[in-house]
Amino acid sequence: MNELKKVYTISISINKETTIDTGNNNNILKENSLSYGSSIGSDVGKYKDENNLEYVYVGETDSLNVKYNSNIKGSDIQDKLLYRHPNLTLPRSKVEILKDKYNVRVIRDASKSDYQIISKKYIDSMFVRQWVTIYPKESIVRYINRFSQNLNTEAALSLTKFLEKTSENAYFKIYINRGWSTGFDFISDLVSTSHIESDVCIHNGKYLTNIEAYNNLNNKSNLILDEDVSKICSEDSVIITEEQYESLVSIFKSEDKDNMAIGLEVLANCNIEKSLDKAALLYFHYSDSFRHVKNWNSINVKALRVALDPVGTVSYYSVNLSSYNKLFNFLKKNNSITEFAYKHVLTSISERVLAKIGLTNSEVFELKLSDIKLKSEFAVKQADPNQLIFDEEKMYEF
Repeated sequence: MNELKKVYTISISINKETTIDTGNNNNILKENSLSYGSSIGSDVGKYKDENNLEYVYVGETDSLNVKYNSNIKGSDIQDKLLYRHPNLTLPRSKVEILKDKYNVRVIRDASKSDYQIISKKYIDSMFVRQWVTIYPKESIVRYINRFSQNLNTEAALSLTKFLEKTSENAYFKIYINRGWSTGFDFISDLVSTSHIESDVCIHNGKYLTNIEAYNNLNNKSNLILDEDVSKICSEDSVIITEEQYESLVSIFKSEDKDNMAIGLEVLANCNIEKSLDKAALLYFHYSDSFRHVKNWNSINVKALRVALDPVGTVSYYSVNLSSYNKLFNFLKKNNSITEFAYKHVLTSISERVLAKIGLTNSEVFELKLSDIKLKSEFAVKQADPNQLIFDEEKMYEF
């Protein structure tokens, strides 16, 4: 289950002042050997903020528990008051479209808004990654039982009281501070974290830096994503036709930076939902070149990047289908596997994969593009993938 879990620290100091020497190189830990924290301190790793890290996010990193209305439509925001949170990929030019078309107003008081616009980037900015190993409570209890006989009465009681105050789904970081003096080898080995047995420990955790801000969003029912608002803005935008696709291919192949910037702007302003197959193909083949044009980091293009980054980029160096698999999984997820995309991708595979291993000009083997079929779960929209007619003589632009 994806959720926030409280994190605590238990520090064990081993030196002459915190132990009782019982002889035979054996030591008993006193109560002053133990200290506790209700967070992971800011001195951990390279985290620069002064906040302590009180919660770790357990679950998929891209599935945070903030709920938002993903089915928002233009009619839903008619005459509404909107509040913009930071870190949005929503250019002001598109906000102006909303104002003109739906008579919305952008206000500065979130509490008075009908809808609050957020971004996944903004939510992600509330977290920081830390290379710190933490363990679930059940593992810590077993670990402490291992050396419980080497705790004096006060130390054992202190640990018991501390653990009783923590929730059963909490996580813990163990710090071992050993003095430089000799004679502590046995107790140091006994409390070593190498003895903690756990299949669910977290090494690279995603820690929340601001619980108040996160909870404030998590309890709201009027949140909408910037990418969904951007789709509303593009409802009346141009749908890329096959002819326009070929024109954009020519522009991006030219490597003229000024023309490419214009072409990229056209792509960013199209109706992305209704042009997704063609937009994805263009991004797949040319996004590496896009990075060098002047408007790559504009807010408008950043919104396009948010939508199409999962497409990936064609690999020019490795002779395999992994990048094409990623592209088609994206199209499948968005119900956008079209005959147009299928045929263009086969042409690309022919030139960038099959040709490199000699299958397109072999004296012995013959492989036609029409022999390559999509698996049934990747069905082409409104077509049987096994009945598609592929023109072997025609070169499909990519």
